[in-house]
Amino acid sequence: MKLHPTHFTLIICSHILLILVIAHCICTNLFSIFTPAEFTPPALPQPSETDSLTNNARPEETSDSLSTAPLNSRQQLEELYRKGTRFVHCTIPVLYYSGYDNTSFNKVTGHYYYSLDDSSCTIYLLPCSITDGNDTVPLTITDLSFNARLNRSDTNLKDLLRYISADINWNYYSLSQCAGPIVVDQTQYPAFQPIAFIAAIIGLSVINIVQLINIKRLL
Repeated sequence: MKLHPTHFTLIICSHILLILVIAHCICTNLFSIFTPAEFTPPALPQPSETDSLTNNARPEETSDSLSTAPLNSRQQLEELYRKGTRFVHCTIPVLYYSGYDNTSFNKVTGHYYYSLDDSSCTIYLLPCSITDGNDTVPLTITDLSFNARLNRSDTNLKDLLRYISADINWNYYSLSQCAGPIVVDQTQYPAFQPIAFIAAIIGLSVINIVQLINIKRLL
């Protein structure tokens, strides 16, 4: 029995497709969804008795305390993103509704919330399911834990910050510096997508192995 050239064409195409699928998963860090990094905004600082002694502190003590200060939310998110983290598990003490929603084809797909800490504002995009079927969006949400994707290319972020800065009569540039470029997006947490890619990789691998066995038998 002669080996038809089509067999070689099929196996080459299936190998290329397998390589492309694996490359996509690696480039997008898709499988890190199974091990999301922990993200919790730092608590707002509470006044203490030692605050009144700040002016009496020695300069070297003050500089040391500043250098060891914990990262704020914006710095935490930028550090996680810089290290390649794309998926996080968030535990947020308090979220405030911004008054603005994300829409697609005139349909609301999510609600923008924000959290505040000592020196930063973090923007979150939460799904419509947070309303629990109610018509009204909750103005504040407390003690919320959820998985989300870090999105650095949210096309609506600039417009959102402009609207918010106008609402609170604040400078847009100052607000954008506090908020940073990253949105914590729960609506883009692809729970099903990694499973689909794993199934595709396994299926293509089995097909390639079967094709190689058939070619070896026919040679």
